Amino acid sequence: MTDVVSFIGSSTSGKTTLIVSLIKHLIADGRRVGAIKHTHHPMNTLRKGDTQRFYDAGASPVILAGTGEAVVFSASDPLIVHYASPPELLTHIAAEVVLVEGFKRFTGWPCILVRRAGVPLPDLDDRELEATIDVSEGTMRILSRDAHVPTPVDPAGLLRFLDTIWRR
Repeated sequence: MTDVVSFIGSSTSGKTTLIVSLIKHLIADGRRVGAIKHTHHPMNTLRKGDTQRFYDAGASPVILAGTGEAVVFSASDPLIVHYASPPELLTHIAAEVVLVEGFKRFTGWPCILVRRAGVPLPDLDDRELEATIDVSEGTMRILSRDAHVPTPVDPAGLLRFLDTIWRR
């Protein structure tokens, strides 16, 4: 079974940087990682921006998902696919772990809010969160619904926390 988690938050909150760090750690641990980036921008098949950062960190494939249409980036040419719901995108990923940026309204995956001091929080519409990760001041602090981890954690500590979510 594939472990999936979605990271949501406002623009410039640190979601992409956090995901890139997690991808690198998972790859270093020998795990296969895929990534999905949800966007409201027009779709394109250019390898650039956040999707390129995920790919450069070691995720493969990386999917750029719009509304009902997505582009799958892998070692071969980009592939355009259509989907009705986000889980359908997982059929294009053969990985142990899939890290998702976005899909804040989809409730089928564990969801973590990424926040940074000075960046307004997004409208969550009473979205249930597994945790909030505060990345202010260059550190990560996990505030979960089950436990508060007030001391900074590194990416490996965050992955241990995610493993507890995935193993429930």
